[in-house]
Amino acid sequence: MRLAHKNNAKSREHAHTCRKARAICKLRYKNKINKFVFCEIDVSQLPEGLTELGAAHNRLVGSLCLTSLPQALDYLHLENNAFHGSLGFTRLPESLESLDLSDNLFSGEIDVSYLPAEMRELDVRNNKLCGNVHTPPGLVCWVDDTENNRLFNGNADLGVEDLGIYCD
Repeated sequence: MRLAHKNNAKSREHAHTCRKARAICKLRYKNKINKFVFCEIDVSQLPEGLTELGAAHNRLVGSLCLTSLPQALDYLHLENNAFHGSLGFTRLPESLESLDLSDNLFSGEIDVSYLPAEMRELDVRNNKLCGNVHTPPGLVCWVDDTENNRLFNGNADLGVEDLGIYCD
């Protein structure tokens, strides 16, 4: 289906936006019984100037490569989806302040020693992460100042040691 007409600038702009959206999010599965649509997202195709992306509760699936995020990104919230695989925090954008990947299916060990200096919030609760994490100074790992709501909880095999945690 062609969405753009060559004599209509708004229509051409809309068509470009639709093509870009199709490149970012590819339809993978549709359950005809419940009419749920599952989609895989390719974060390497996000626009370079993007500063915030909130795509929580969207039934997004697949692995997530965090090494090619837009450098201007300061807020990425992809919680409550069905992402899986390992998490690499070694090449996150320096501007990233808040990263929420909670309630997905991520697994494996994580290394938070390479988090950007601007990072203040990291939420990886309720995944399948393992190993030992030494949280860097300045990282918020608490919700409402209560130890029961740690932002690493729900990962049965993950040990956490605080190194100068900032409590909001």
